[in-house]
Amino acid sequence: MLALLKKDIFTLKRNCAVYVGIMMLFYIAFGIFNDNFAMYHFFFILITLMLPVTAMSFDEKCRWDLYGMSMPISRRAAVLSKYLLTGISAVFGIFFGTLVMAISALMHGEPLSIGLLAQPLAFALFSVLIADFALPIMFHFGTEKGRLAMVLIIWGIALVPYAAQKFAGIDVMSVLEGAFAGLGFGVFLLMLAAAAVVATLVSSQLSITVYQRKELH
Repeated sequence: MLALLKKDIFTLKRNCAVYVGIMMLFYIAFGIFNDNFAMYHFFFILITLMLPVTAMSFDEKCRWDLYGMSMPISRRAAVLSKYLLTGISAVFGIFFGTLVMAISALMHGEPLSIGLLAQPLAFALFSVLIADFALPIMFHFGTEKGRLAMVLIIWGIALVPYAAQKFAGIDVMSVLEGAFAGLGFGVFLLMLAAAAVVATLVSSQLSITVYQRKELH
């Protein structure tokens, strides 16, 4: 499985380094100089989801699955390597986001609080949850339909607060803030982490089952 992970990393390094670098510079400049932390959160979700999707897209384009399964590689290992890549991408997003947000806070004279620095962790866990929904779809239907499903999930989540406010007069964000106010941010992070772990276990097992039954051609 580690060899598969190295294969994905080398492929992404060669084909996506410039693109990812430009994105990082753009979000650093936009976030720091405009004090727009929402852009950081969007970046965490985007980069975490983009890397495994791109790796699967390259595999599909060059029909690596047929070649890989001719070697002593189990389908289970092939699936789990993509989940491991997603986890590594999330860790990268946490590290990068925490660093940039700390620099931005210092530049704007804001105190470095645990809550501020923990925000990248929360959004990285949230992005892992989205990936857990999308990866089984990609293994079953391919990256194009899986990418579409991922976009629909993100847009659906983004539109829920707007639709609730527009048609029902419910401020979803205020409701969520009230619901978690008594818990504290630390408890919320633990709940989110537990949800991400459970979702990853279920999603990976589903993906393994789907991929083992899939006819490669």
